[in-house]
Amino acid sequence: MMFRRMLLAGLIAGLPSLAVAANLVPYEAEYSITAGAGDRAPQIGTARQRLKDGCLRQDFERDVNVSLALTQSLRYDVKSTVRASEGRTGRSFDYKLNRTMNGEPSQRSGQVTLTAAGGKAALRTPNGPKSIDLPRGTLLPQRMIEAILDHLQKGETNFAVQAFDAEVVSNLVEVNVQRVAAEEIPPRPQDAALIGRVGAPAYPLVLSFSRASGKPLFTARVMLHANGVISRLIAGFGPFTVAANLSSFNPLPQLRCAPPIRAQD
Repeated sequence: MMFRRMLLAGLIAGLPSLAVAANLVPYEAEYSITAGAGDRAPQIGTARQRLKDGCLRQDFERDVNVSLALTQSLRYDVKSTVRASEGRTGRSFDYKLNRTMNGEPSQRSGQVTLTAAGGKAALRTPNGPKSIDLPRGTLLPQRMIEAILDHLQKGETNFAVQAFDAEVVSNLVEVNVQRVAAEEIPPRPQDAALIGRVGAPAYPLVLSFSRASGKPLFTARVMLHANGVISRLIAGFGPFTVAANLSSFNPLPQLRCAPPIRAQD
């Protein structure tokens, strides 16, 4: 039961964590977080995130504040900040995660390095240092979205990728991707004009996350735009549904850089 509660809290704090992509548009965005996906679902928090462009690395930051009462005696007050940097080659990733849940702070950080043969994650957790071996083909967070878009642009509608997740489980996850009808992830009427500002067509997707062992974690319905921005994310965990809805969007300057040279698998 405790693991399920921690996973739910991590899921809430990491809701918009997919909304970046290597070599795609840098931006700053804010999200309203609601309990439920309905047009009038109550707001329970906010998220702000920023992707800054760089020729060698991209820097990402996110701040999340959520207050969710599941029952009269079970409440989550979560504050989370992430500061991360990912190499444009998709082979290195550094991050720091500070999270406070119901007044109890925790800190976690790590460095991930990948090669064509695999990689390693060196983590610093509340329980001490931890090292994880990663298999060949592991993707880093930003590169994962780029890979998903590559599959979609080739016309694929059902496929899987594996990536290192820094926020929910701090380990390898497998993500099964299924393209679905747009009606399955309808935008809220009040968000239509803002979504138009994103400036790229959107793919309606269902993403199913599981551990490398195959044990399911959670499922999310996502509107992923071709420039790497997510305008809506609806995540379910057991009986709970939480949504992240784009509430402001501002593109940032995009540098003119030589294409990164990626290691060959």
